[in-house]
Amino acid sequence: AGLADRREVGRLNRDKAAGKHVVLNLDFTDTNQKYMLEMVNSVLNHTEGKQSGEPTASMTLSRDTLNRMMLKEMTLKQAIAKGDVKVTGDQQQITDMFAALDNFEFWFNIVTP
Repeated sequence: AGLADRREVGRLNRDKAAGKHVVLNLDFTDTNQKYMLEMVNSVLNHTEGKQSGEPTASMTLSRDTLNRMMLKEMTLKQAIAKGDVKVTGDQQQITDMFAALDNFEFWFNIVTP
């Protein structure tokens, strides 16, 4: 299914992302897939099969570990402590990128009285 999981777990909060530019290389150990994520101009883009030569940071992890972090079942700090994630580069920038994601409930009122 690629980087986009079948369920959407979050969206970028434009206010929290404002002014930030982060380039993150992801290397999934279980699927042998590589992605480059870039958060710039309050937009998060991903490119499959590409890695930046000058990333802000890089993460090596399993897809399941990323899902658990996105679902807020574990923090990046906990995943690193368990040995589930290897990070090179600026770890704080990764934390900032995750902090710029908001969760939205699937069932919400589109029109309210």
